[in-house]
Amino acid sequence: MKKITILVGTVLAFTLVIFMSSYFGGSQTAQGQNLKDSIKQSMKDTAEKNEKVEAFHKELNDKFKEEGFEGSLSTSIDNHFFSKQPSVTVRVKEKRYKKEHESEIKQFIEGVVKPYNFGEVAIHVKVEDRGIGDLSEEDRRLQELTHELFEISRKVLEQEGYNQVIAMRIDPRKSKQMIYIKIEGTESYYNNVKEDIERLVHDTVSAKKGLDYPVKVERRSEAEIRDMKWSPIFHSIMEETDKKFDKVSGFAYSFHPKPLQIIIKTSLSDGWFSWGVKKQAEEIEKYVKQVIEIKREELSIEKIPYKIIIRGTKANKLN
Repeated sequence: MKKITILVGTVLAFTLVIFMSSYFGGSQTAQGQNLKDSIKQSMKDTAEKNEKVEAFHKELNDKFKEEGFEGSLSTSIDNHFFSKQPSVTVRVKEKRYKKEHESEIKQFIEGVVKPYNFGEVAIHVKVEDRGIGDLSEEDRRLQELTHELFEISRKVLEQEGYNQVIAMRIDPRKSKQMIYIKIEGTESYYNNVKEDIERLVHDTVSAKKGLDYPVKVERRSEAEIRDMKWSPIFHSIMEETDKKFDKVSGFAYSFHPKPLQIIIKTSLSDGWFSWGVKKQAEEIEKYVKQVIEIKREELSIEKIPYKIIIRGTKANKLN
């Protein structure tokens, strides 16, 4: 009888172990899926908000010009890790203009902001610091020349079918008269078109403007390509951690040294009086990892090794 009791007890214990293992394993899987689903929904909401912010910026700039207002616009509505109240700032050149139009400008901006439901948005009208925004005659001439050369180069490259140009920089100063063009593509493509593009742009600029500017064509580096591919992932990390965690205050990354280091800055402190900091750091790390994997899969970016580092108030590693 005793042997039977022991046997029954053993079977029950074994069954309980299996049940607990199955329960907690299933529970962790469910939690992981819930977190993934939650992040995906948050990303969808973020994308919708970004579209709304972009539409707001366009409407504000367009209508500001249509109304005939003077000044430059800047906003902080879409800033990440920004603890202050979101704002729209108009910078004008003269105190007299501010005095005469400040009330009218603020009322106009309030009317544009209100339908977007961004919450309380501060509106500022400020006078630019003396000298800022005032170009010298020489600077204005160089600015106009740079714009002309850019348009000449852009048009001739488009006409000749060079659609791989991703950036152009022109320095018309006497000590550095140079046109820099950056293209993307394979090394073979770069070697095939480099001299043709340099000659084409040089000869066109020479014919149209009478300027003998050297042209230098460069290829986007592997590091730049890698940064470009991962840029949307980094942006999502900033957006989603800013929304989810009050203690997250910044973001940084570094591809050197390997592996890729993704650094999340926080206002957490692991002093003797701070309870639960390690657990909070682990939660942030887990969340960031899910954001990375979701966005990486969405963009079909090849997986590479990376390390997530959560830093505290003294830049100390918390995870």
